[in-house]
Amino acid sequence: MIKFFDELIDFLHEKKCVFHMSSIHSRNISEEILNKIKSNLANSIIKSAGDDIRKSDVIERINSLSNQNFCQCFIHIFSLRNIIEKSLSFYGKEMPSALSEFNFSFDQKEEIKKVLYDEIFSGLYINLLRLDNLLRPYLVLNHDLSYFDKFTAELTNNQIKRSLRDNQTEFNVRSPITKDGYARPFYICSVFENYATCNSNNSLGLQIVDVLISNFNRALKGNFDNPIQIAKAIGKLTINSYIKGVYPIELIYLSEKLTLSKDELSLISMVEDMPYKLFGFKKDPDNIYKGI
Repeated sequence: MIKFFDELIDFLHEKKCVFHMSSIHSRNISEEILNKIKSNLANSIIKSAGDDIRKSDVIERINSLSNQNFCQCFIHIFSLRNIIEKSLSFYGKEMPSALSEFNFSFDQKEEIKKVLYDEIFSGLYINLLRLDNLLRPYLVLNHDLSYFDKFTAELTNNQIKRSLRDNQTEFNVRSPITKDGYARPFYICSVFENYATCNSNNSLGLQIVDVLISNFNRALKGNFDNPIQIAKAIGKLTINSYIKGVYPIELIYLSEKLTLSKDELSLISMVEDMPYKLFGFKKDPDNIYKGI
């Protein structure tokens, strides 16, 4: 099994595939934290431009989700941001032509859960990602982004300042990076609109993702003789983050009591030793910004 896994990782690495994982632990979710997130999100949606009826519908959908489904939906949506931001920087440097097309495939939930999650997610995720783009314009290393131009619109200084000013209370937004090494903040117009949900049985890509995630989760639980080998292998497919404290493998706890175990921290540290070192935030930790 380990030999097969190593060979799979080497194949994906050769093909310049990248991997990012966000896993939320929903046990003992803090009601206070969740209510604050929902309230901040609703307030920001109300302030945003757009049709009031549509905004009310989005807020109603958010409030209709159970705590667990809200957490899954929320993390799922904003994991897409992490993936896109890293991918633009990586492929803009290593394989610019790969940025000419984006197709997202989401794993379809079981039929009994479809109404509770899939349909709500499909109705929310574009709206929330567009809102997030305005709150925190995408920041990408300034390599060859010409193949991606058709998906973007440039943000003016007034648009950036207004979005920061209107939402700084809700989401503690600070000014974006504007150094020469980064592309000017821009707004992604349509990249997220081309997506489909499908059964993983019919998608090789989703099956590969399942293998990567399930093996890392098994390593976390100590179900391998050498979990460190699994962590290091997966780490080769990851990209480091430009944000201090955000890593290629995110284990998220919405609880005030639960923390990562020593074994979890050890394996994540192994992953963090292996990524493609694209960003240099550790040298300049003050030039970051925070948002949702």
